Amino acid sequence: MKIGIIGIGQIGSSLARAFKKYEEHLPSVPSLLICDNNREHLAMAEEIGLGDSYHTDLTEVAAAADLIFLCTPVNSIGPIAAAMAPHLKHGAIITDVGSTKLQVLNDVKPHLPAHAHFVPGHPIAGAEFHGPLAGKPDMFADKTYILCDDAQAPSNAAQTVSALLAAIGANITLMPAALHDSMLAFTSHMPHLCAFATTNTAGKISQELGLNVWKFAGGSLQDMTRVAASSVAMWRDVFLSNRAPLVAMYKQFRDEMDHLANIIDSGDAATIESYLTNARAQRLKSFGS
Repeated sequence: MKIGIIGIGQIGSSLARAFKKYEEHLPSVPSLLICDNNREHLAMAEEIGLGDSYHTDLTEVAAAADLIFLCTPVNSIGPIAAAMAPHLKHGAIITDVGSTKLQVLNDVKPHLPAHAHFVPGHPIAGAEFHGPLAGKPDMFADKTYILCDDAQAPSNAAQTVSALLAAIGANITLMPAALHDSMLAFTSHMPHLCAFATTNTAGKISQELGLNVWKFAGGSLQDMTRVAASSVAMWRDVFLSNRAPLVAMYKQFRDEMDHLANIIDSGDAATIESYLTNARAQRLKSFGS
């Protein structure tokens, strides 16, 4: 099987590493075609041996690959699909790793010929680092990997993608694109929103106080703002493509923050303790620590 990886950043390079590490577990030994319009990233990928061939022209990959992973910012996926479409092989399978699914589904499907199939995907994995050197072969091991079942791809196409991902350790979950976007608005997109906002607030407070507050930051502030170091292009596109669910979740979170602030302002120790105890119990139940 020839597998194309369009975009060799953290997730794309992690896929390449995983396919090589777990080669013996895969349904067939793949040949990896790496494509990126960033020549520096492509050179890095070749230097560390991530693929079997390297390309800046995505139509070359489209014409040769049996399965293609689109690992680029969300707003670029539609134009890439449009450019690839005339060159896709009969039976080609396209999947993506974007953090939003409804827009990607709507952007890709109109361009694909009837002989090609789209299986939208999203690995719940990654970190704030980016570029080909940020990839890890075990990035997907024991991590949830969502595939959306409303693209109406043939069952064998979804099974091909699912089997390949399961072979590199991913736990596959199927769900509709709309449910994915609402859920991820809270579990992923809003924490990033909070991280970016907190980081910028720290800069403003530093100016107001006349000192660098980061010099006094404990582990909690560092943990809270860690993902503010993530790829700007990626998160710009995520925020734009999922803005309605994200803003709705933010408003609910803002109401909860206002509620907690009012409790603290009341000076009612018992109510504050009850609120914190409930939050602590939920955290321990979910993650154990």
